[in-house]
This record gives sequence, C-alpha cells and structure tokens, in this order.
Amino acid sequence: MPILRLPTVRYHAFAFFMLALLVVSSAFAADSAVSPFLRRPDIHGDQIVFTCEGDLWLASIATGQARRVTNHPGTETH
Repeated sequence: MPILRLPTVRYHAFAFFMLALLVVSSAFAADSAVSPFLRRPDIHGDQIVFTCEGDLWLASIATGQARRVTNHPGTETH
C-alpha cells in the first residue's frame, strides 16, 4: 500500500500562510479592542460633554482636558 506524502514545499507554504493569517487577524483584533466608544457629544459654552464606555465626561474647549463626571463600580454589560 503506497504512503501518501505532501510535497515539502507545499506543506511549508501552507503552514507559513496559516501562521501569517493568525498573526494578522490577532493584530486587527487587538487594535479594535483599544478604541474607546465615544458617543453623544453636546456643546455648552466652552465645554463639551460626551459619553465614553457608559460614563459622562466633561471637556474644556480651551484646554482640551477631559474629566470623568460619573463613575460606578459595576461591570459594563452591553
């Protein structure tokens, strides 16, 4: 009974392709997890209020510094 063998070059090319696909897909997944979810901006005078990950933030237009207005110890479940 003959033994079926894959050509070595094809096997290594396939293994390299699968490894490259794994590395690229994990890089995209890590990059998308870093981006915060900013929503509902509102301007009043020289201040901007917005929500980020379930909390309210207040930012000054002049300085660009933002501070968290609300905070809770619970876990986000969207």
